[in-house]
Amino acid sequence: MGLGTLKGTVVDGNNEPLPFTRIIVYSLGENRSFMAGVESDFDGKFLISSLSVGVYDIELTNMSFVMDTLIIENVEILPETITFLDSVEMTQTIRYHSGCLCIPEYPNEVRLNIDPFGRSTIIDPEDIRRH
Repeated sequence: MGLGTLKGTVVDGNNEPLPFTRIIVYSLGENRSFMAGVESDFDGKFLISSLSVGVYDIELTNMSFVMDTLIIENVEILPETITFLDSVEMTQTIRYHSGCLCIPEYPNEVRLNIDPFGRSTIIDPEDIRRH
């Protein structure tokens, strides 16, 4: 069946590398399970080799200032091939559906995840203007 590789770079909104971003590969389906995981290096680069051929969800989490999570869905790993996820930008919590960038339902919200359980506080633009 063969094995493939996932390689990429994680950057912030200013295109600066984001070191120590957690990259986790999950299988698809009802029995979603952990397949592999790494952290990006000082230059925001990561490499996950020896992945079984298939389609996966990739979750990237960075906790530099606030917890920021990006989920890239339906990433296909091909045999003896490197799948590139270059310049993955971590700017807000979004879901990326293979080929379609889907912004959150309320794009004017600022979502601050403040605890390790994923609970968050939502601040409206009006709240920011009032202070």
